[in-house]
Amino acid sequence: MTHSAPMSADDPQPPLITDDQLHHDRPTSRRTLIILLVALAIWSCPIVAVALLIGLDSILVDQGLFFSGAALISTRSSPPVRR
Repeated sequence: MTHSAPMSADDPQPPLITDDQLHHDRPTSRRTLIILLVALAIWSCPIVAVALLIGLDSILVDQGLFFSGAALISTRSSPPVRR
């Protein structure tokens, strides 16, 4: 294993992946829909599983739905991030 010299502020190392390589694909409606469906499946699977195993009147289902709603509300009401 080789050790490299510590980086100094005067000699910055270039990034491993450049911005041009990261952002070469334009967003499409199809890709947006796929991401939305995958995220919805990831969110809903645990709640549906608990509802099927324990029942709809379970406190765990209530808490899952409550905190999911709280996350949506707090995400919508948060101020935009400025760079």
